[in-house]
Formats: sequence, C-alpha cells, structure tokens
Amino acid sequence: MMDVNSGYIGHSMSRRAAEAYEDGEMPNSKWTKKAMVAAIQSYCDEFDMSFDPDVLKGMRKDDMFERFFHKSSWHHTSKFFNETDFYKLDEDAVCGSFRPMTDAEVAERDALHRQAIEEERAVREAMRAARIEQLDRHRAYREEHGFAPDTVAAFAHEHPECCHERVSRKGNRILSYIDYLGHEQVCPIDRIGETHLYGFDATEPGSFDRAIECHQLHSTRGMPGNDRITLGGEAQAMKAASAEMADGTEKHDIGLDAR
Repeated sequence: MMDVNSGYIGHSMSRRAAEAYEDGEMPNSKWTKKAMVAAIQSYCDEFDMSFDPDVLKGMRKDDMFERFFHKSSWHHTSKFFNETDFYKLDEDAVCGSFRPMTDAEVAERDALHRQAIEEERAVREAMRAARIEQLDRHRAYREEHGFAPDTVAAFAHEHPECCHERVSRKGNRILSYIDYLGHEQVCPIDRIGETHLYGFDATEPGSFDRAIECHQLHSTRGMPGNDRITLGGEAQAMKAASAEMADGTEKHDIGLDAR
C-alpha cells in the first residue's frame, strides 16, 4: 500500500500530480470549455499567434478537447490512489489552427498591454491616495469632535433633526436615529460614540441623503415619534417622550445596532 506521507499532498493527489497541475496539465474532467479556450488564448498570446475566436465558434466541448489536447502523463489522485490520466494543450494543433501575428499586430498588442498596465497602476494609485485622504479626514474629525465620523454620535451631531433622545421604560437614556435604509434604530446614549453606523461618513457630504429624504418624507406625513428632542433636551420633554414610547421602546432595546 502506498505511503501517503511519502509522496502525497494530504489525501487529494501525489506531489507529481500537483506539479503536473502547475505545468498546465489536468485530468479530462478539469478541462472545461472555458478552461480550454483560456489555455489556447494564453498560448497564442505568449507565442505571438493570432487568436481567432471564430476557429472555436460553435465547437462542442468534446470536439475541442479531442482536437487541441492530448494525454501527457498519469498520476495518483484521491485518497484511493487512483491512476488518473492527465492532459495538456497540443501545441502543434494550436499552431496549425492559428496564424502567426504580423510585426504590426505584435506591436499593437504590446502597446495595449502596456496601456492596460499603466491604467491599472493609475487606478491603484488613485485608490491609495483616496484612502490616505479619507484617513486624514477621519483623524481630523475625531480630534475635533472626540468620536469617529462613522459613528451614531457623528450622525447625531451632523443631523440632529433625524435623532431623538428618549428614556426607555427601564429608565435608560437612548437615542433614536435612522439607518441607511431610513429605518429607525436605537442605541444607548453612553454607546453612541462607539457604535458604527453603516454607510454613514460625516466627512463625505451626501452619504446619507437618500435615507434622510425618506425620513423627512415620513415626518411630513405625520408619522408618530417625530418631535425633535436634541441631546441636550430637558427632562420634562424626555419624560413625555418616554410615555409615548412605552409600548414600542422595549422591543427596540433588544436589537441595538452596535458593534
């Protein structure tokens, strides 16, 4: 019986089978039509052959496999040590089906590759610069206000018209606010500085415009619980709000949007 520990990778395949995969060889079952087309196109690109998709158009998977691939080796696979045939691209078949590229075509392709690389590099640099700028804005906001710009505290500071301080039936001070869908959420007052609000960034104007518009639309239609009570509201107003929320506040306490 074969010793799994001597030449096997886990219980999936032999080391030589893994090396065959790295060399572009695979069992028949792994050569999907998409994988075969990709292998042919990659070979054409590497060896300056003009890849014409019309050559493969309408060709069935089995026909493509028979025409462009051949048995190259066998290796042990699976925990049962099956002797599995491996197949690789038939380079002669590819060269016989696709013509060599002209010098002009090679130059054009290389120019497009260089352009794509430059564009990708520019995108990465832009994303990196934007991230650094965002971190700088967040740091400055935190230093100025004492809490991060993506917290409930920041939302209450920037949009007090969408937030209401209340007292729960248990006597706890809570803040009612809206999430990015315009739905009401609640959070204990002493946790608003550490509770993050998904989708909100006080340093990016407009990040919550749609949710705020939705909230304001409901307010104009006389939705209950829209009397504004700011963080510095008076105790009497808070008691009145407590009575108003007596039936609904307790269930909100169960699902605090905090992390």
